[in-house]
Amino acid sequence: MNQARRNWWTRMSLVIMVMLYMVVVIRTAWLSDDVYITLRTVDNFVNGYGLTWNPSERVQGYTHPLWMFALSLFYAVTGEAYFTTLLLALSVSVG
Repeated sequence: MNQARRNWWTRMSLVIMVMLYMVVVIRTAWLSDDVYITLRTVDNFVNGYGLTWNPSERVQGYTHPLWMFALSLFYAVTGEAYFTTLLLALSVSVG
């Protein structure tokens, strides 16, 4: 088997494995109740109330600042929390 053909098979195998992984991740995707705590903080942050659970209280309701800021960035663009979270998680998982 020549080198070009072997490279093609290698690339196709990688593409098939990534696609199968994506199918497994999409079919088993779900959000736990803990995510909604972060999403409420993200919503408050995007709407200008700060990184709080309740706007009138200064209580940190998240334990993962990097993920919370990533969600905030994409939520500010889309305005939709559920599918934005799933797509971001899928992108990070595949990446």
